Amino acid sequence: DRNDPPFLLIHGTEDKVVPVVQSHIAAERLRAAGVPVEAIYISGVDHSFIGAMPAQTREATLKATNATFDFFHEKLK
Repeated sequence: DRNDPPFLLIHGTEDKVVPVVQSHIAAERLRAAGVPVEAIYISGVDHSFIGAMPAQTREATLKATNATFDFFHEKLK
């Protein structure tokens, strides 16, 4: 419900372990319940942000890590 803490969802669009649709459903249901949610979908990467090339993995991992720190800084002040 709206008393729950904010959520951050980060998901690779090519995740073969946990289908990305699960994050879409979770975000939709959290919002419907009045829970603040931020969802980030990283294009072209699999589970654990693994890309086709090392540079893609590095870029996705940095994006996810930075988004996590930004989220905590914003929410926890």
